[in-house]
Amino acid sequence: MPTKRDTLAEDAARYAKRLAEIADHLVDHPDEGTKRAVELLRSASRDATEAATLIPSRPVGPLRLHINQSNQSEVLLEAVRLILETHPGDTPVTIHRGADRRNLPFAVRLTPALVLRLQAILGEDAVWTEAR
Repeated sequence: MPTKRDTLAEDAARYAKRLAEIADHLVDHPDEGTKRAVELLRSASRDATEAATLIPSRPVGPLRLHINQSNQSEVLLEAVRLILETHPGDTPVTIHRGADRRNLPFAVRLTPALVLRLQAILGEDAVWTEAR
């Protein structure tokens, strides 16, 4: 059974293919390209809007970050701090280091985009939003 992540990846691939079709059409048919491009872009926009309704609007909190040997450099931790500070909200943030847990003195506005940014810095397995 495909996971939600697999389904979203398939949707993203479909939209990428649709955008490639637009580019190809513009190259192959420059005189009628604008009209067809507008039609294809509107269709892609409708599909993207529909897919967005399938994505949870907010991950389940609290936000948890695992700090380990590979992601604890000062530069990485400073980047994480800056990202967290620019997303103030009401979701608590907990740092995990081995068996130690520490709640940060502020909370964030938890969004899928925030989780993805943190995962890009710390690693996918180091950021989660539910109990493990």
